[in-house]
Amino acid sequence: MSIKLYNLDTSPEIQNKYKKKVDKLLNKSDWILGEELSKFESKIAGYIGSKYAVGVKSGTDALELSLRALNIKRGDEVIVPGYSFFSTSEVVLKIGAKPIYCDISKKNLNMDANYLKSLINSKTKAIIPVHLFGNPSDMESINKTIENKEISIIEDVAQAFGSTYRKKRLGSIGEFGCFSFYPTKNLGAFGDGGAITTNSKSRYKKLLLLRNHGQVKRYEYELVGYNSRLDSIQAAILNIKLDYIKKIESKKIEILKMYFELLKNNENIQFLGDINQPLNQLPLGFSNTTIINKVKKLLDKNNIEFGTYYPKGLHEYSFSEHDKRKKLPNIDWAKKHTITLPCHEKLKYKDILFISELLIST
Repeated sequence: MSIKLYNLDTSPEIQNKYKKKVDKLLNKSDWILGEELSKFESKIAGYIGSKYAVGVKSGTDALELSLRALNIKRGDEVIVPGYSFFSTSEVVLKIGAKPIYCDISKKNLNMDANYLKSLINSKTKAIIPVHLFGNPSDMESINKTIENKEISIIEDVAQAFGSTYRKKRLGSIGEFGCFSFYPTKNLGAFGDGGAITTNSKSRYKKLLLLRNHGQVKRYEYELVGYNSRLDSIQAAILNIKLDYIKKIESKKIEILKMYFELLKNNENIQFLGDINQPLNQLPLGFSNTTIINKVKKLLDKNNIEFGTYYPKGLHEYSFSEHDKRKKLPNIDWAKKHTITLPCHEKLKYKDILFISELLIST
């Protein structure tokens, strides 16, 4: 028996539809900024509940272009959670601004809205809440914290496609929503891909320029931009997969509820995932390192893949410019006490029961 952390299989039905799309693209030579991309941008904007969407090359580019669209510059500060994938702070460093690292909540591993308050000052220009593993950040508290301040919110929705916050899709709440379509994500392409959603027409127009070298028309440039266009092949597979996404989301939520019923009475295990969201993975916390180490060994022995994130907080790298006097204790806890489990749509009840019994036996 072997259980993968992600389901990277593609159904024969989707494969056949995709092959027909590729044949059409071959006949038309429609590779860049074409019909498939326009269709996808319209579909994803409608799905997320935003007015506009811009397809870009990756989730990382989505974050960087959003910062550029806001004119974030050297000397500005951007608040990010210290517990996230490197790109969340990398993009801030790349444009010369300063990332300010926020501690996380031990309830869901997302940005701690109370800790956030202490970080805001006159240099703060943006906040990037990361909806980690599909858990929605506390957007109401974050929005209240910046009330009457000229601070923008860029949602990092890379791991949270399809999740909602108070009936609104993540990615429709901040100034921008930044998505990754890396193959392991809820909506995965056959390679890299990303998108940015926004409700601002002026921001949308600037993003269109930024993703295509700042080009207004052929050989005429309004600003220095990027080569960051979501190509037609990736847009084609995403268009097909988007038609199936609601079914997959429902299945993921069903699986999470099975896990919860099996594990809820174990005092050594803390459920860190919102069981009403289609999580990318299921995060769990354990009461001590002895138990989690036993769990890891058992899962390995039984060929069950699990995730361990992140061995270093973003603030711990030598180039992060973090004031070491500012402690982030919940991140220290998360590094040692958490793992993630598979929750993809291919799991059966017997798989979930087997995994859960292993956890309970420690």
